[in-house]
Amino acid sequence: MTGGGVVPYQSESKAFVIGVNTAGTAANYLERFDTQQFTLDQQIQLPGGSITSIGGTRWGQDGLAYVLPTTTGTSQTNQIFLLRGPFVLPAEAVTNSAPSLTSADQPTITAGSGNLYVTVTGTGFLPGAVVLWNNSPRTTSFVDATHLQVAIPAADLTSAATITLTSQNPGSTSSNSLSVAVQ
Repeated sequence: MTGGGVVPYQSESKAFVIGVNTAGTAANYLERFDTQQFTLDQQIQLPGGSITSIGGTRWGQDGLAYVLPTTTGTSQTNQIFLLRGPFVLPAEAVTNSAPSLTSADQPTITAGSGNLYVTVTGTGFLPGAVVLWNNSPRTTSFVDATHLQVAIPAADLTSAATITLTSQNPGSTSSNSLSVAVQ
């Protein structure tokens, strides 16, 4: 096997690697390794031709993104390969308890203030948890079991409103709600 594109998911103790099986068909695989046990957990075959090394990146709170070169005859094109779900975060394959929210570090935000981050405090957050802004998911970073950081785009802050924040763990229902005032 040769390959590349290592993407770590430290909070889940997983690492993702592109592997190329050079024996026989030269098939490409995305492999998930357990970084605590140093074992291969699972692999899936990727579309496209032979890959010697590609980079990957995290996509959203529970996804991976790769640019895969594809050779058709004598020309090469690229395709974007996006992957989400239980292969990336195995916790999504199970039912989890809903987290509980206690506060937001910015209960009042100035309308028109531009992009910003809000830190949400609570209990029971799991890797892959997401914060919902009026029931719409926003890019969320898992900090630890009691903190999430959510990116709020300027487009959400253009006019005065009372916003409802909730959160969900992978495979859970929504948490209780908090109100944030945009003034």
